[in-house]
Amino acid sequence: MNAGLSNLATLKAFVLPEALASETTWDTRLATIGKGVAAAMANACNRTLLRTASAVHVCSADRSYVVLPCYPVESIASIEQQDDLATGYTTLAANTVLNLDKEAGIADFGTPLGSHNSLLRITYTGGYWWEQLEPTDQGYPTSQPSGSTALPPDLQEAWLLQVQKHFERTRAFSTAGIKEGEKPFLPGTKLDDAALDAISNFMRYA
Repeated sequence: MNAGLSNLATLKAFVLPEALASETTWDTRLATIGKGVAAAMANACNRTLLRTASAVHVCSADRSYVVLPCYPVESIASIEQQDDLATGYTTLAANTVLNLDKEAGIADFGTPLGSHNSLLRITYTGGYWWEQLEPTDQGYPTSQPSGSTALPPDLQEAWLLQVQKHFERTRAFSTAGIKEGEKPFLPGTKLDDAALDAISNFMRYA
């Protein structure tokens, strides 16, 4: 099961005591928190972290380059431009992209392709691929695709540690639960300062 930036089995092995690793009691809660933390990290970084095939980015055409939100970029399938609704999108030539910094997600056109009223639609594949997948992760590649980039260990560790902290805050092991007057933690609402520091090198400025 996809739990954010890894599968549920990996998350359980990190968060739960070894004696409870086979328990399924907390599976739903862990997966929810894992996805919430992954979403919070993506929002903080202003990018899509998880590898996405056929991602679509739409922006105005009055620019000479664009920083794609899902990177590292593996490949660009197409670039289309729409100058008016009546005509719709038309496909631009493959050499429209003069240079592509895959690691930073920067597609350089050399010159603005249109006015601020025109739109660009870029279809591409990018983001980080994570391993240790389960058979139930349907639709996600079970081996690293050629040209893809594996999830950096420091980014995954920051995610695991943050999930662990959030899981503990929900008092999953406590029979008392949340005390009167206390607010339950909502997954993904806020990252700790330590997590923000850990992901600072992965932030997208665009």
